[in-house]
Amino acid sequence: MYSSAFNTPGGPAYTQVIEWSYFIGSGVFCYKACDPAGPNAAQLCQHIYDRIGCTYNAPAHYETINGTFTSCQGENQLPAGTYVENGVTKTYTQPPESAGPITSIPYKAAIPAVSNCQTFTDTKALWPDLPQMASVSNSPNSSTPTQNKGPNGSSGGRSSSSSSSSSGSSSGSAGTNASTSAAAAAVVLSSATFFGCALLATAMIL
Repeated sequence: MYSSAFNTPGGPAYTQVIEWSYFIGSGVFCYKACDPAGPNAAQLCQHIYDRIGCTYNAPAHYETINGTFTSCQGENQLPAGTYVENGVTKTYTQPPESAGPITSIPYKAAIPAVSNCQTFTDTKALWPDLPQMASVSNSPNSSTPTQNKGPNGSSGGRSSSSSSSSSGSSSGSAGTNASTSAAAAAVVLSSATFFGCALLATAMIL
């Protein structure tokens, strides 16, 4: 994948990102891309903790982001599975599925501090390059396709309709189809760009 989320000399440019992760589960999905030029890209974008979800792989205030799309600057998280207990850095190893359900995890993921947050309230501000959908006229003068009744009472004739969609991206994060603009109430987004990774965390209303 390619992203413009990471600054380069002379200004932002699209860069190939080889370290990224994407998790879906429990009504939430989160996407994270890590700076390919950073020293800890592989650790920050670990993808081996798939059973413990977004809370540990991309820690954020998921309980408060519902209904918002907020872009922030922030610190890097600790790599997934890494935590500090009584001043000692420890590593949690996810058990295999053959061991059964995970009933407990020995730590709570620390949520990185953020600053310079900006909350967007409409899709035009989020994706200014996306084409805007033209409104459909409900005028009584609008032409309506005619239909003829067949001998068995079924409707005959033909009518046609068309639709279009395009995709865009926000801060180098995952692309979003333009058709979701009309359903903004159903999908809620919150993103944060950290110093070493770009995070897109999404809470879905199910």
